[in-house]
Amino acid sequence: MNVAYSSEDCNVFSAALDYAWDLFLKTHKLTSDNIDTAKAALTYAILHSARGGERNPRRLAVSAVARIESFQPAIQMQRSWSRPNDAPKKAIAEASASASPR
Repeated sequence: MNVAYSSEDCNVFSAALDYAWDLFLKTHKLTSDNIDTAKAALTYAILHSARGGERNPRRLAVSAVARIESFQPAIQMQRSWSRPNDAPKKAIAEASASASPR
C-alpha cells in the first residue's frame, strides 16, 4: 500500500523519531547487535502507528519504543544478503501484522 504524507506529517514523524531515539537510548537497550537496526525499526513502528491516524509526536515515539522488538527482526532480515528479494517485504508485513493492536 502506497501512502503519501504531507510535509507537515513528515515534520511530525521526524520529531517523533527524535523523541523515540532519545527514549530508546534511555532504556539502555542499544547493543552491538541492534545498533544498525534500531533507528530503522523505530521508523517502521512510527509509520505503522501513523497509518492508524496518530499524529502526536510523543505518542508516536512512546508507541515505537514500546513495540521496537516486533519490528527489529524484520529490519535485520531486510538487511540480510542471504535472503531472496521478496523475503524482506514478507517479513515486514508479518512484523506489522503481529504488532497490530488486538
